[in-house]
Amino acid sequence: MANRYFDEKDHSTLYQKYMFSPPESIQEMIYSYLKEKIDEPFGLAVDVGCGTGKSTRLLANYFHKVVGIDDSEAQINVAKQFSMKPNVSFCVCSAEALPFQDASVDLVTASVSAHWFDLEKFLKEVRRVLKPNGCLAVHCFNEDMDLHYENDPSERLAGILPEVWYFLRNIHPNGYAVIKSKYKDIFNAIPFPEKQIYTNIPDILPLSLPEVMGFIESACTYQYYFRQNSEAAKGFLEKTNERILEAIEGLPKEGQFELRKTHVCVLARKPLIN
Repeated sequence: MANRYFDEKDHSTLYQKYMFSPPESIQEMIYSYLKEKIDEPFGLAVDVGCGTGKSTRLLANYFHKVVGIDDSEAQINVAKQFSMKPNVSFCVCSAEALPFQDASVDLVTASVSAHWFDLEKFLKEVRRVLKPNGCLAVHCFNEDMDLHYENDPSERLAGILPEVWYFLRNIHPNGYAVIKSKYKDIFNAIPFPEKQIYTNIPDILPLSLPEVMGFIESACTYQYYFRQNSEAAKGFLEKTNERILEAIEGLPKEGQFELRKTHVCVLARKPLIN
């Protein structure tokens, strides 16, 4: 992968605690697509850029073997701590040099990670390791997410998160042009003739305020900012927390936040004749 943004142990711990897992709707979409292309039981799934293994572990019930890979040793160390499934393993390696034999993999996935890869090299490896009719699934959340508060008709929170991401993205824009395009660049680069893209898969996630702040803090854009100027980054996080509290002032404190977001998912099948 073309980044070293997840090497710190503290960041990996934050990522495991606060970064959300892919929604069930995407998991169901992937499995339905795969079942149309190959017969069960499914053999090997590879989760590339797996981070702390949140998306990897979701594959365990559907495959004989699941391997999560990431080039961050810190992320993999955390992933191993939370791995309770005997058919799930993790290793430190690159998305651009997959350690698997030719035509040996049923499914390659990349959850909130493909925008960091050297895309040409990654897709070359995907073509090599997938079995004929094997599938590729890459997915990510979109930038257009809003924060809402229970029983708040004013929607005073709605603009805060877009402003947060705009600020952080401009400090560290690498990879975010791909997210902004809703993975259309990745879709266009996939060399397989059969491919599909779904750009606005809705999801609503209930969160507490500490979870909202933890989600922001776990983002690689914030961590990049923190490494460049820790005091300014802390101040930015504190100010964001204050803005949220001001927006819900006077509302019942027992109310819950909702993170309303959409996801993009790209699915593709390797042809029988490569």
